[in-house]
Amino acid sequence: MGLPLFCFILVPIVLKLRAKYDHLGVSFKAYVDDISLHFKNITAENIQVIPDLVDKLEAVGIIVNRGKSSALPPPGHDVTPAERRLLGDAGLPIAEEGITVVGVPIGTNA
Repeated sequence: MGLPLFCFILVPIVLKLRAKYDHLGVSFKAYVDDISLHFKNITAENIQVIPDLVDKLEAVGIIVNRGKSSALPPPGHDVTPAERRLLGDAGLPIAEEGITVVGVPIGTNA
C-alpha cells in the first residue's frame, strides 16, 4: 500500500507544477520518486520550478536528495555563463559525465 499512497501524494504536486510551468518550457517526467525536469531553455523565471518543487515536496514530508540532483545539458549544448549561474543558484551542479535516472545511465556510454 506504500507505493500507491506515495504516488497519491506526489501526482497532484507534479500536475500543479506542470500547469504552472508548462508555458515556460518546463516539462516533468516522473517515475515513483524520481522526477526529471526538462527545460527548452533556462531562464530566471522558469528555474524557479526547482525551489518550488523542493518546497512543495518538503511540505508533505519528502526531502529531495541534493546529492542525486544535477543538470544534464543535451548533447552538443554549451552551457552559457548565465545558465551556469542560474543552475548554481538553484543548487544544481552540471553533470559533466552523465547521470543515472531510475538506474539507467544517461549521457554516458556506461
